[in-house]
Amino acid sequence: MIRHIFAFASAGFAAIRSLRLTNHFPFIKFATPDWPDLLPAVIHPLIVVPGLLGTWPPALGPRGRIDPITGAYYNLMEGLTSLGYVPGVSLFSFAYDWRRGGAELAPMLAAEVKRIRKLSPKKALGRSPRPVDYSRVDLVCHSMGGVIGRAYIQSESYNGDVNRLALVASPQQGAIAAYYAFEGGDSNHIGIPVAEARSMALLAQAADTWLPHRRIEYLYRGIRGINLPDLYLYVRDSLKSIRDFLPLKETNYLYSADESGQETLYPFGCPENSLLESLNRPENLDRLDRVKEISCYYSSTVQTLVRLKVISPSGAPLFEHGQPLNPQPATSYGPGDSIVTRESGHLALPDTKTDGSAWQVRVTHSDLGQKLNRSLNHVQIVADPDAVRCLLQDFVRAELPPLDATIWDGPPISARKPNYRALVI
Repeated sequence: MIRHIFAFASAGFAAIRSLRLTNHFPFIKFATPDWPDLLPAVIHPLIVVPGLLGTWPPALGPRGRIDPITGAYYNLMEGLTSLGYVPGVSLFSFAYDWRRGGAELAPMLAAEVKRIRKLSPKKALGRSPRPVDYSRVDLVCHSMGGVIGRAYIQSESYNGDVNRLALVASPQQGAIAAYYAFEGGDSNHIGIPVAEARSMALLAQAADTWLPHRRIEYLYRGIRGINLPDLYLYVRDSLKSIRDFLPLKETNYLYSADESGQETLYPFGCPENSLLESLNRPENLDRLDRVKEISCYYSSTVQTLVRLKVISPSGAPLFEHGQPLNPQPATSYGPGDSIVTRESGHLALPDTKTDGSAWQVRVTHSDLGQKLNRSLNHVQIVADPDAVRCLLQDFVRAELPPLDATIWDGPPISARKPNYRALVI
């Protein structure tokens, strides 16, 4: 019976199409998308991996959604769609629990890649302007997402299924903003006031619990700012990803000055970023040769902390490795995007691999702030329409001229109104 109903419905829609009754029933639409002729002859599915706090609630998909609060990635997703990438067919986002560490998230990204690679190219026909080659994927990773992408590609379980890796404002050597958060529970330097960060921590707990009375309690306290959790303890206990964002020890980013003003390295060490330290070892960098192309995008047009002048901590447990001076002297700043420095956004590979052989991977670097001759901060580099067009350029046919606003344009991030309901829902 059900089969006959579906057959009758199919025949009915075929009749409507053949008789062109859509002129009389405009709500019935059969038109195919008017895709522009921009993409290469064959494309790989593309996965956007957001940065820290880029998913809400902080949960693996399908619960988590890619940045529904500020819409920082909406321009990028809309821009890719305008080129001809189709959500669910050739365009995907990896919503993840940003409280977890990169080593823990890498296998989850691997599972998502595996799921996408199982999709049928035949089903993509007619739903995509170009055939989709599911044998490999392209990754576009912003900020912390780049650490996760590298952790996957450089893992022993990687099986060569990434074609292109785009690292956008990704900290190859860490970021000093993480030192403030990890050592002192200070989120101001990652662009979130401490009070708001504490509320978000409580709302994250509300999203996790299935007990109605606890959820209501957490929501009420988070919205009203009542009895919020200690941010330092929350970072240490629940936000493992912050450690993966810390600067590398080899950058010698903590310094002090004696009575005469002579600068010297601060002698009491610094917290360890074991993940990035491991990823940047020469023998592990060799594993990056298992992708076809790596593109690094960064900005050097915003004054960014490149080191910290510190004094002995005033009280445990905060800033056990050194209390940053406030304000920092001008000599502590250098070019960057407000969080990631130019040097940290740059992926520096040795001249040859450890066995002396030449690199096969093609690595390119692009300073979007300098290229556009304007200030681009850590969010704008992936959200500003001009910057997004620069990112999109690498995914269209090589012979095409630079993309302009007639191809795609979007609102600046400042024009998007934050959707704080996403913190609650």
